[in-house]
Amino acid sequence: MAGWPGGDVWINSSSLLQRVNYGHRLTLAIRGEMPRILSRIRPQKGQTVREAAVEYFNQVLLDRNLPERHRSIITDYMKNSKTKGDVEVVVDVLYLMLASPEYQLV
Repeated sequence: MAGWPGGDVWINSSSLLQRVNYGHRLTLAIRGEMPRILSRIRPQKGQTVREAAVEYFNQVLLDRNLPERHRSIITDYMKNSKTKGDVEVVVDVLYLMLASPEYQLV
């Protein structure tokens, strides 16, 4: 398998930091749009909006490759964020997914 032109240049420490920072800027920029995005995500029966959003972003961003260990961490974060609203929590989760190694390698 040939990989990307340019070899491993695209995933050195500097470019990785730039990609994670871009994810942060992106989540800040779409925070105002998140209520509209969440209104389009339809939770399954017994599922919260937060859980449905994780499934949606897992499908769209990670091609359904979110490791169970990471899903568990995200689920714990969502459960322990009772004082935060759905929008704030989902934006945080989106950032965590954009910063994940799985996203960097998709």
